[in-house]
Amino acid sequence: MIYHWTVAADRGYHVVKIECFRTPGDKAYETNIALREYEAGRWFVAGHERLRYPLSKAVRERLGLAAAEAEGEPRVEHRVRVTKVEFDIEVADETFVLEFPVGTRVWDDAIGDWVIQEGSLLNKPLGDLSEFGFDPTPLEGKRVLVCFFDMSQRPSRNGLAELTGRSVDLAKQGVAVVAVHASLVEEDALREWLETSRIALPVGKAEKGQEYLRSAWAVRSLPWLLLTDRQHIVRAEGFAASELDAKITQAEQ
Repeated sequence: MIYHWTVAADRGYHVVKIECFRTPGDKAYETNIALREYEAGRWFVAGHERLRYPLSKAVRERLGLAAAEAEGEPRVEHRVRVTKVEFDIEVADETFVLEFPVGTRVWDDAIGDWVIQEGSLLNKPLGDLSEFGFDPTPLEGKRVLVCFFDMSQRPSRNGLAELTGRSVDLAKQGVAVVAVHASLVEEDALREWLETSRIALPVGKAEKGQEYLRSAWAVRSLPWLLLTDRQHIVRAEGFAASELDAKITQAEQ
């Protein structure tokens, strides 16, 4: 499909027409947009009309289709007319939060690459930590902070070191901290790094790789933090270590 947008420089550089072509010269539809100047220099949509064009004669012949009764005549698919525009009304912030369906391919400007939008564990039961080698019994009745990390990445190393330094204080608050190495790694290499880095936390490792973690645990980047309440319902995910105290407080409410 080929798209052609017409912008009106004298109307705030708003789009006034959108045309879509199946192939060059074979228009599929066009949308004509009417604008109105409500205040000096403030142009807004007053209405629009969408026209659908039938397949051209050449395309119909190529596809072996019968000729259209009204060759080339467009039909109106719908018309919209704006009857009222209100300025400066209060709108909740979440109105403008984009929520993509699971599986959507999204450009992540922070990493400069395409990523697959994964699901969320928020307000859902925490998964089975025993798959990473943890005994769930000592975690019963406690809030659980899970840190997914990769020892080869500096942000992960710094984040894990910070959690190690806070582990005693967090334990006094009833928060159990566990860490999961997200990428495949040799057991001996991981153990040596933990000893050298003096990481005094229970550490497990994912045996199924990061693709599995993205799908089953909604891990979108590293390090990745999950915090549960005492019933092990996930109350916060994907937050920075600097936000931990606030997230703990919110998890209790």
